Amino acid sequence: MGTRVDAVPRIECFIDVFHHTQERAQIRPDITPAELVQAIIDEFAGEISYLGRNASAYTIWLMEEERELDPGQRVDAQIRPGVRLALREREKPRPPGAHLLARPFYLREINHGYIYKVPWLPAIIGRPDPSLAENELVLVDLHDLPNGARVSRRHVRLLERDGEIFVERCARNSVTLLRAEGGEESLENHLLPLHPGDKIRLDRSQILLEALFPEPRAA
Repeated sequence: MGTRVDAVPRIECFIDVFHHTQERAQIRPDITPAELVQAIIDEFAGEISYLGRNASAYTIWLMEEERELDPGQRVDAQIRPGVRLALREREKPRPPGAHLLARPFYLREINHGYIYKVPWLPAIIGRPDPSLAENELVLVDLHDLPNGARVSRRHVRLLERDGEIFVERCARNSVTLLRAEGGEESLENHLLPLHPGDKIRLDRSQILLEALFPEPRAA
């Protein structure tokens, strides 16, 4: 990665980008970790379905010291040639009563490419509002999307039973589950299982969220 286009010397190192491990890279010394994250996103977005476009959702780690690079310093002040770096996702705190999932699970917003990692359940798709109950469970926050204001604050609940993930409508506004194999089902007042490739459509806003279940990554 990092095609050389000028005469600025580069720092040669290796970067783990999820399952793309030890990718050889030549990094400009004058960039910040956030700029390095953006360069990685630009290079790998077409190859990794669950890699989002929001650079603030990721950090760069120095593997040999198991620490995050200081976002306030340039890269050349923190690494030396030959080191191994890793792109990592920022983790949201797990609220009381939620449990970690045994397998990776993401929702991909189809129209704008937003990626929402779902590391724990139960969780809510909607918009945050501290005046309402379960605000800490609003993990998939859609308020920044162009039609986000048309999303209910507590729109859809995600939960797990016996190792399977289910969706449940919480709001009056209709929700449709588009099956990957074809067909669709309306979410009424019952649970429906969510399978890889299924899409959750919030009908009023026409926001589409695709379920992604990538293979577990090696530690």
